[in-house]
Amino acid sequence: MNHSRLLGAVLVAWAASAKAALPVECQDAALLESRSLANLPEGVAALLGGGVTGTKGIADRGQNFNATDLIDQALPMRRLVLAGVAAECVLVSEERGGRGHSFVVLAFVKQPNGGWQLVRDHVESEPKNLEELKAKY
Repeated sequence: MNHSRLLGAVLVAWAASAKAALPVECQDAALLESRSLANLPEGVAALLGGGVTGTKGIADRGQNFNATDLIDQALPMRRLVLAGVAAECVLVSEERGGRGHSFVVLAFVKQPNGGWQLVRDHVESEPKNLEELKAKY
């Protein structure tokens, strides 16, 4: 076997098994479960593409979106699965459609200026509840 191919396979396996650390702001946060974009802080919803039409937006849980690679330009490519909301931290799981259908966990941390910043993203399987969402990070 080619050494560079073997090294590439080892790196891919290592990266797939690596688990990001939950941001400090989220570790002891009392997260409240949310299953709607309407319940997220306005800044987080805006960063996710809430209110944006077409493929750049995000669908709310249960709404239509482009789940496959057959793209409807009027529908978003992503859909909210579940979120955990606290004063300084928001964890979000979103489903990403298309050829590489996947689930992603995102962490947003409140900044001193009151805005929100995406500090991590992590590809995972679909969480069923808030405990699973925290555990997947």
